[in-house]
Amino acid sequence: MATFLYRLGAFGARRWRTTLIGWLVALAAVVGLGLLFPGSFQNTDSIPGSPAQTALTRVDRHWPDPNGIGDPDARRSGGSRARFA
Repeated sequence: MATFLYRLGAFGARRWRTTLIGWLVALAAVVGLGLLFPGSFQNTDSIPGSPAQTALTRVDRHWPDPNGIGDPDARRSGGSRARFA
């Protein structure tokens, strides 16, 4: 492996123009394929069956809504008791 890397580096040093053109062609090919076949991103925050998703499901079962936790009187009176300075 060391011999291969040495020969590759020596080739890159001797024929630097060829190496540069090769990298530019590879870069253009990657960019071209990315523009030609654009994918779509998925905005999901769960992987079904994963340990993290199982833990989140259990947490949601025990503590359903973090916005609903608090003093019930403060929620009924419009939140006047829940204000912080």
